[in-house]
Amino acid sequence: MDSLALEDLTSELLGLVNGQSQTQFFTKGGSRLANDELDFRQRELGIFAQDEWKALSNLTLTYGLRWEYYGVPFEAHGNLSNLFQDPSGAAPALAGGGNGFTFTPVGPGTGHQLYQNYYRNFEPRVGFAWDPFKKGKLSIRGGIGAFSDRVYGNLVSDARGNPPFQPSLFNQIFFNAFASGNFLSTAQLQAQVAPQQLTASPVVTNLDPNTFVGGLTFPDLFATNMKPPSSVAWNFGIQQQVTSRLTLEINYVGNHGTRILRVLDGNPPQPSLISALLAGGVPPSALQYNILYYGAEIGALPFDAVNNNAFLHTFTDQTSGHSWYDGLQSQLTLRDFHGLQAGVAYTWSHALDDSSDPLVQTTGNGNYPVDSFALNREFGNSGFDTRQRAVVNFIYQPGIGRGKNFLSGGPVGRIFEGWQISGIASFQTGLPYDIFGPVDTLHTGIGDRATVINPSALKTLPATGKFSPGGGVFKGFNAAAFNLEDGVSAPIPWGIPANVVRNNWYGPGVNNWDVALSKTTVLTERVKLQLRLETYNLFNRTQFTKPTNNTASGGILGYSYGQAGQNDGTTGARQVQLSAKVTF
Repeated sequence: MDSLALEDLTSELLGLVNGQSQTQFFTKGGSRLANDELDFRQRELGIFAQDEWKALSNLTLTYGLRWEYYGVPFEAHGNLSNLFQDPSGAAPALAGGGNGFTFTPVGPGTGHQLYQNYYRNFEPRVGFAWDPFKKGKLSIRGGIGAFSDRVYGNLVSDARGNPPFQPSLFNQIFFNAFASGNFLSTAQLQAQVAPQQLTASPVVTNLDPNTFVGGLTFPDLFATNMKPPSSVAWNFGIQQQVTSRLTLEINYVGNHGTRILRVLDGNPPQPSLISALLAGGVPPSALQYNILYYGAEIGALPFDAVNNNAFLHTFTDQTSGHSWYDGLQSQLTLRDFHGLQAGVAYTWSHALDDSSDPLVQTTGNGNYPVDSFALNREFGNSGFDTRQRAVVNFIYQPGIGRGKNFLSGGPVGRIFEGWQISGIASFQTGLPYDIFGPVDTLHTGIGDRATVINPSALKTLPATGKFSPGGGVFKGFNAAAFNLEDGVSAPIPWGIPANVVRNNWYGPGVNNWDVALSKTTVLTERVKLQLRLETYNLFNRTQFTKPTNNTASGGILGYSYGQAGQNDGTTGARQVQLSAKVTF
C-alpha cells in the first residue's frame, strides 16, 4: 500500500474514532458510562482593593491591586487523566514487564491534579484623568494594569478521551492492521467499531487499562506547569469637546500577553533520527507526515523517526505563547444635531503573536506549529490581526410629525409621527492566513508554508480570468509565485524552511451596511406601536472568506469560493425582516 493510501486510511480511522467519541466512555474502574455527560468543575477566587484619589482639583488618580486564583479544572468523579511522562521519550519500563506509558487519573480521590496550582497572580493597576485647563472640555487619560484569565473548559473537556476513559479504536484496529498487513475496507472498519464490540481496555494487550503500550493513539495532554494566561495592557488618550455637540477622542492602546495558550506536538519526529535515516540512504520523499511514526512497522523505513510510536502526535497544551498589540483608536461623536446622532470610529492596529488560539486557528491553518522544535518560526501576524477598521453609526429622527416642530397636527402629524432611520456601516481590511505546500519538506509530520520564488507574480490574475474557474473570485495570490513542490517547476526544498513568516498573507476585507427603518405610533398615553423594517447587508455585497491556501490546489489557489455569514450563522446575503412591537 502506498503512502497516500495509508494517509487516507489514517483519516478514515480518525473520523470513525471521532464519530464514536460521544457514546463510548468509561469510568476509571472500567464501567461503561451510559452517555458522555461528565461533571467538570473549576473553583475561582478573586480579592481586590481599589482607591481613587483626587490629587488636585483637575487630576484624579486611580490605583488598585487584585489577586486572582484560578483553580485547576477537574471532573467531580475523577474521570479524567493526564500523562506525567515525556510523550516524546522512549517508553519507560512497566511494573508488570515490558515498556509503555501510564496515564494517571486526576481529580478528587486520585491524589493528583491535571496540572499544578498557581498562587502568584498579583495584578496591579494604576490610571489617571487630567483636565489641564480646568474647563471640562479637555481630558487626558491613561493607565496600565495586569490581567489574567482561566484555562478555559473546552481544552479540558477535549482531554476526556484519554486512557482509560475512551477505548482507543485507533490502537485496536489500525495497529493490528499494520501488524497483519490486512487493510480493511470502510465497511469492514465500521463493522469492527460497533459499540457492542468495544471493551474498557485502551490497549492491544491485557494490561491495566491505565497503562498504554502503543498503537498510534492521539491523546490530549496538559503540561504540568500550566499557568493562567496573563497580559499587561496600557492606554493613553485625549478627549476634546470640539463644540457643544461634537466630541473627538484619540487613544493609543497596547498590550503584551504572556503565558498564552498554545498546542504543540508532544511526540514530534526527532531531528537526530531524521538525520540518521537520510544518512542511511532513505530518500527525503519517504520521510513525510504520518509515515514517520509507523514506517518501520510496515517495512517502509528501517526504523521510525520517533522515539516511540505509542502516540501518533499528541495534542499537548502549554501556556508558553506571547502576544503584542498596538493600536491607534479614534472616534468622532455627534449628538442631537437637528435629530441626527452619529459616530465615526477608526482603528489602525497591528497584532502579533506566536499562538493565536490553540483550538480555533486562522481559517485554513492547523493547530500545530510547523516545527515544534522551532517555535520562533511561529512568530507572525495574529490570526485576528485587522490592520484597519472603520465603523459609522447613525440615528436620524426628522423634525416632522406629531410632537415635532413641523407638520405636527391632524392626520398629517399622525402619518409623519415617530419615523426613524438608523444604521451601522463597517469597513475593514482582511484577516491574515498562511499558504501551505503539499509536501512535508522539513520532515516534522506537518506541511511547511509555501516558499515564494517569483514575488512579481504574487498579485497577478491567473490567465483564466477573474471569475474562473468554477465561479470563484480571485481574492488572493497567484500560484505562479510559489514553489509548487512538484520537483518540476522548482526543486523541492527538502530541509529548508519557507521564506515567509506565519500569517503573511491577507484575505478579502469587509464592506457591510445594516440599516433599519422604523415608525413608532402613540396609541394611548401608555401604549405605543412600533413597526420596523430591518435590512442586513443592504447593498448585497458578498463578503468573501479566505482563498484556497494550498499550492497543491492547482488553478484554484487564490480563489475564494465561500462567503462570510452573519454572526448568528445565517447567510451573508442581503436579509430583510419586518417586525411589530407593542409597548405598554
